[in-house]
Amino acid sequence: MATEKNNEFADLIIPFTACPFEKVEVDCPFTYFGNHNELDEIIRLIDQLPIEKLISLREHHKTCQDWKLERGESVVNL
Repeated sequence: MATEKNNEFADLIIPFTACPFEKVEVDCPFTYFGNHNELDEIIRLIDQLPIEKLISLREHHKTCQDWKLERGESVVNL
């Protein structure tokens, strides 16, 4: 069941599932958590992580995504 925290950080579902780009960067913090295929797993994970960690993950993903798009990399996993 989705919580307020899950709803607030729903944008992290895709990077927790798989990198939306073809090449995963070596410093990607999402690799630490592995790829999750089940939405229920991701919802539980988001709910368990501290808000500060989720904010940090979001900022890292946004920076990486912007950098990759500026370089012309294509989004391949959605």
